[in-house]
Amino acid sequence: GISDADPVVLEKARYQPEFTAPAWDYFDNRVHDQSVAVGKQMARKWKPWLDRIEARYGVDRHILLAIWSMESNYGEILKRDDVMRNV
Repeated sequence: GISDADPVVLEKARYQPEFTAPAWDYFDNRVHDQSVAVGKQMARKWKPWLDRIEARYGVDRHILLAIWSMESNYGEILKRDDVMRNV
């Protein structure tokens, strides 16, 4: 089974920057030349999947890439934490 949630993750959740910083400060810290370059790289790498998602669900690839970047840094955060323990 799944154990209790990680208390460190719960504590971090209380202070997520998107809830504690002004919106433009938050975006200025997260969106920069490097994050845009990585987004373009991911768009090329995952093009076949993004094509399918756009065709099937009508969701623009740029919206998906933006959400993926902001929520998990393109999956990097998922490599650090036990997702099922912290959902």
